[in-house]
Amino acid sequence: MSSYPGNDLDHIAKPNPDTAVHVDAGLSGPGSSPPAAAGPGQDPPGVTRLTKGLTLCIAYAANIGGISTLTGTPPNLVLKQNADEFYMRYQPADDKSGSPISFGNWMGLAVPLSAITLVLGWLLLVIIFVSGRGCCTLDKNQARAIKTTIKEEWKKLGPITLAQVILTVMFVFLAVLWVSRDPNESPGWAVWFKYNQTTSAGVEKKSFPSDSTSAMLVAISLFILPAKLPNICCFRKPERAGEPVYTPILVWEQVHRKLPWGVIILLGGGFALAKGVEESELSQWLADKLETLDYLDKWVLNLCLCLIVAAFTEVTSNTATASLLMPIMANLGRSLGYNPLYLMVSTALATSFAFMLPVATPPNAIVFSYGAIKVTDMAFSGFFMNLIAVGALTLAVNTWGVEIYDFDTFDEIFNKTLTS
Repeated sequence: MSSYPGNDLDHIAKPNPDTAVHVDAGLSGPGSSPPAAAGPGQDPPGVTRLTKGLTLCIAYAANIGGISTLTGTPPNLVLKQNADEFYMRYQPADDKSGSPISFGNWMGLAVPLSAITLVLGWLLLVIIFVSGRGCCTLDKNQARAIKTTIKEEWKKLGPITLAQVILTVMFVFLAVLWVSRDPNESPGWAVWFKYNQTTSAGVEKKSFPSDSTSAMLVAISLFILPAKLPNICCFRKPERAGEPVYTPILVWEQVHRKLPWGVIILLGGGFALAKGVEESELSQWLADKLETLDYLDKWVLNLCLCLIVAAFTEVTSNTATASLLMPIMANLGRSLGYNPLYLMVSTALATSFAFMLPVATPPNAIVFSYGAIKVTDMAFSGFFMNLIAVGALTLAVNTWGVEIYDFDTFDEIFNKTLTS
C-alpha cells in the first residue's frame, strides 16, 4: 500500500510495534504458524497480498460497473451509435427510429450481468489473495483501526454543500428521464414531444427526443443553478460581503479547462473509423469471410468472438476496438441470418472485459501506477477474470437478453433487404 505523507491508511497497512496490530489477511489460523516477520520498511506477507486484492478490486469494479449504463463506458456509446445507423439504413423512410436499444432496456440487460460478474470477481480475488479461513474474520485491533480510519476520512469530507445537493437531485432526475423516455412495455415521455420532420427526399418522418436531449437539458441547467445561496436579500450575511451575488455550479472557463476533450475526440474518431469501415465495404467483406463459421452453433460462435475480442482489447483501446468491430459484427449477423444486435451487443460488452494488462483500460493503468501490484499479479488474476466475465456475458445474452432484445428473431426489414 502506498505511503504518501499523511496517509491515514498507513497505520493499517504497516503495523505499529507499539500497538501490536496484526493483520493476518486470512493467512494464519488455528494450528498454523505465524507469518514470517517483514523486513525493515516492508509489509508483512498477509498485508501485501490483501493490498493487491483490494487494489485489483477497484480496477475490476470500475471496468464491470461501467457496462451497467449506456453512458458508463465509451464502447457502449459506440454500440448505440452504430446500431442506430445500421437499423436506419434498412428502415423505411417514414420510420427512421433506429435500434431498439434505449437507456432503460440496456440497464435491464447489463445491470444483472454487472452484478453477477462483480460477485464472481470478488470470489476470485478472495480465492487468490485471501485464504478461505480468514476471509470473514477480523480481530478487535483490526476492526478498531478500520473504524478509526473511516471516521477520520468522513470528517475530512466536511458538511454537505448546496451544490452537492443540487447535483445529486439532478443526477437522479437525469437517470429518471433516461429510464422513462422509452420503456419497453409502454410509451414514455418522449411521445409527448414527437414532431414530424421532412427529409431531403421530401418524406415526412416522426421524430422523438433522444437520450442526448435529457443529458443536454441537465448539463445546461448546471450553468444556471446556484452553487451557493444567492448573496442577496435575506441570504446576505456580513461574512459574505466580498462574494459575488450569484455563482452558478458550472462556468464555461471551468468546463473548458477540465472537460476531458480527449475522450470526445476519441469517440468522434471512432465514429469516423466505423463510418470508413462501412463505406469502404470492408465490414461486409470481412463478414463474408467469416460466414465460413456458420457451421458453429450461434452461441458457440458468439462465445468464440467474445473471447477473441476480450483478448484483443488487452493491448488496444477498447473504444477503438468497438468502433472497428461494430460494423463488422452488424454485417456478419445480417449475413448469417442472426439478429444483428446479438453479435454487436456481445462484442461491445466484451471490449470492456479487459483485466490482464495495465494498458487495457484506464482503471487498470491507474491502479497499476500506485505500485502495489505487478504485471504478473494483474495478468494471473485477470486471465481467470476474463474467462468469468465472458462466461457471464454468454449466459446473459442467451437468457434474459433474448427476452429484452429478441435476439432469436431476424427482423423483417433485413429479410426484405436480403430478398430484394
